[in-house]
Amino acid sequence: MKVMSCRKQKIFLSNFCTLIFSVTSLFPTISICSETSNFSVTLSQSLELDITKYSANGSDLLLFVYPTSGKGITRHHETMAQELVKANFEVWIADITDALFLPHSSSTMRKMTGEYLAELVVKAHEKTGKNIYIAGNSYAAIPVLRAAYRWQKGKPKTSYLKSAVLFTPKLYKTLPPLGQDPNYLPIVSATSIPLIIFQGSKHGNKWQLPNLLEALRASNPDIFVEMMPDIGSLFVGKTLAEKQKLFFNILPAKLRYSSKLQTESTPLRVAKEISFDTITNTGIDNRLKNYTGQVKPLPISLLDYAGNQFELKEYKGKVTVVNFWATWCSPCVKEIPSLNRLKALMKNKPFELISINFQEKPDAIREFQKMVKVKFPVLMDSDGKIANSWKVVAFPSTFIIASDGNIHYGVNAGIEWDTPEVIEIINSLF
Repeated sequence: MKVMSCRKQKIFLSNFCTLIFSVTSLFPTISICSETSNFSVTLSQSLELDITKYSANGSDLLLFVYPTSGKGITRHHETMAQELVKANFEVWIADITDALFLPHSSSTMRKMTGEYLAELVVKAHEKTGKNIYIAGNSYAAIPVLRAAYRWQKGKPKTSYLKSAVLFTPKLYKTLPPLGQDPNYLPIVSATSIPLIIFQGSKHGNKWQLPNLLEALRASNPDIFVEMMPDIGSLFVGKTLAEKQKLFFNILPAKLRYSSKLQTESTPLRVAKEISFDTITNTGIDNRLKNYTGQVKPLPISLLDYAGNQFELKEYKGKVTVVNFWATWCSPCVKEIPSLNRLKALMKNKPFELISINFQEKPDAIREFQKMVKVKFPVLMDSDGKIANSWKVVAFPSTFIIASDGNIHYGVNAGIEWDTPEVIEIINSLF
C-alpha cells in the first residue's frame, strides 16, 4: 500500500516533531543565490516522503536535513535554511511523522526507530554524493540518534554521515518523578557518531546537560556543545525573535568549525549492539502523587517581580505550595485560576502559596498580569538555579510541603487545584 504525504572533546558553550537533515561544507565558498524546489523520495513499504530542498550555487559537499515542528515549514525553518544556503549548505526539510499519519508528539518520537530516516540518509547521499549532517530538535533527537545508529549498522564504506546536530535535545526515557534526575534512553549510551549539541540557555533542561553529556560520553568522545544565549527553544514562537535570527545567522560558521575538526580526526566507527527501548509513557503526572525525592525542602531567597526580597527558610507550621512555572508554558497558565481559587479557599488556615518563575524578566510578569491575574507571590528565578536545585525538569512542577516541614506530594504537570480530591489531600497535611 502506498502512503502519501508532504577526538577531540571540546565544549563550546517540539510537542510537534518531524525530521530534518543538514549538510555543511569544509570549504567556505559564499553563495548569494538560492533556489527552493520540491520532490519526493520513495522509501521502504512504498512510503513516499515529500522533500523541500533549499539549494545554492556552489560546489560544497555537505547536506543539512532537519525535523519540523509539525506545523509545516515555519518562518524559523525558512530563516535557518536561508542562512545555511548563503554559506553554500544544501538543506532538505521533510516530515516523516506526517507521511506516516502519526501524531506529532513526544510519544511518537519515542516510538520511532529511525528506520525511515536512516534510509533517507542513504538515498540523500546516493542522489547528491554529499556528506550529510542529520539534525533534530527537542524529542526529535531520539529518532535522529537511532537513525545514525541504523546507518552505522548498515556498515557503509565511507563515513559520509558526518555528524548529528541536536538542538536542545530531550533524550529521557520518561520525565522523571518530581525531584529526581532523569534516566536516558539506551541509544544515548550507544551513540558513537560525532555530535554537535546546541543547548538553549533558557530552557529548563539546561541544568541536566552535564548528566546527558556524561551518558553520551560513555561511548562517544566527539561531542561539541554550544550554548544558545537567551534562547529557550530555537524553533518555538509565533514570530521569529531577534535572538533566534541572530543564532541562525551564526549557525553555518558553528557547523563549519566543528565539522572541520571532526573530518580531520574522526574514523568510521562500528555501532554497539543495543535494543531499542520504545517507551510510550511520558512520565507526566495528571494528579498529585506521593513525593519520592529529597523530602527536606531547600530554602528560598529571591526577589519578587516588584523587587521585594522574599525569604523562606523555615517550612514547619504551615502547609506550603511551591509552584515552578513560566508564562510561555500553556499548562502553567491554564492552572493559575485554580491556584488563585485554592489560595482563597485556604485563607483562614496556616497556608502559603508561592510561585517561582523560570528565567523571565520582571517586565514580562507585569505584562502577563494584565492578561492573567496571579493572586500569589511571583518570585524571579532569573538564572534558573533554584529550579535546578529543586531538580525541576518540566513546567509546571509543584511541591506540597506539610506542616511537619517535609515535602509530601508533588506533580509535574498542570492540574485543577480546587477539586475535592486535591482539597482533601491538602487538608490532611495541616
